[in-house]
Amino acid sequence: MNIFNRLAFCAGFLVCLSGCLRTSLTSTAVAPKVFNLAAANRNPLHLEVSLAEPTSSLGNQYVLIAIPFGRIDSDNVIVLVQRALYTKLALRGYTPLVSQPESNAFGANAQRLSVTIKDPQASAFDLLVTRHLSCSLDLKAQFSKQGSYRLGNGEGSFEHFGAFAFQKEMSLCFTRALDIALDQLLNDLRM
Repeated sequence: MNIFNRLAFCAGFLVCLSGCLRTSLTSTAVAPKVFNLAAANRNPLHLEVSLAEPTSSLGNQYVLIAIPFGRIDSDNVIVLVQRALYTKLALRGYTPLVSQPESNAFGANAQRLSVTIKDPQASAFDLLVTRHLSCSLDLKAQFSKQGSYRLGNGEGSFEHFGAFAFQKEMSLCFTRALDIALDQLLNDLRM
């Protein structure tokens, strides 16, 4: 076997080992029952979610622990956070309003929650037969109500080891890190 055939074989092996060169995180839609619950709540809350630094790449996939071989992307991290936050707020008795404050029937005196996403990260390390997935993010928020406000922080990280852990498992790993950060944030804000 000549050197070029060996290199082609190794390159093909590495591609198979890493799964995909690009993995995109996905999120599930908010359940209809959550919308019904939010509509039944009588505690309106304007919800604003922003990203501290615009980015589409959350991290890399590594082959044999050290060789960067692919990217982990999220088309819109804001949507991932917004959907999860909407659900958590509805479960806590709020009616999250994601439209412009001027366009709703509750007026400008309603409560407001502004959340900033800082440093979202996701990485995957191929370890021959298993993958090590690691996700983390920081959330900063300001909750204002009738002229007063509270500041809060939430940090979430989650790691997972699994065989054939690719897009679905990476999305679940990021969702768990997000759940941890949101729970910590909402508790810090006393909501």
